[in-house]
Amino acid sequence: MKLSVDRQEKKGPFGGTYYESKIKLTLTEEEEKIAETIELMKKGLLDPTDSVESQVLLALARNKLSVRDLTIIGVTAKCDKEADLSRLALVENKIRERCKDIKAEIDLYIAAKNAINEGGYEEEF
Repeated sequence: MKLSVDRQEKKGPFGGTYYESKIKLTLTEEEEKIAETIELMKKGLLDPTDSVESQVLLALARNKLSVRDLTIIGVTAKCDKEADLSRLALVENKIRERCKDIKAEIDLYIAAKNAINEGGYEEEF
């Protein structure tokens, strides 16, 4: 699993500066297959009740941002003022955290599947 975040400072058509962050998730073939199996691909990445940042990002993604959306088209978040860069960073961090959760879910599935194939396991604490 690879999360790509491409941050850029750009000039607007009237000479103003704005900031853009293009975010995209790439899954390995195995991870994508597992994500489809356990229905992670259609799961929403953000909850609109989380925060203002989540609401802003969901508005950018037309109120739907699933794992599939992030892998196929990605999402672009923008801010107009330098003072809003922290908001852009919060959006990136929210997605990064959620991607870590998704990776953990995939790893847990792989571990459970391996345990079934191996007939179980013993662990000392």
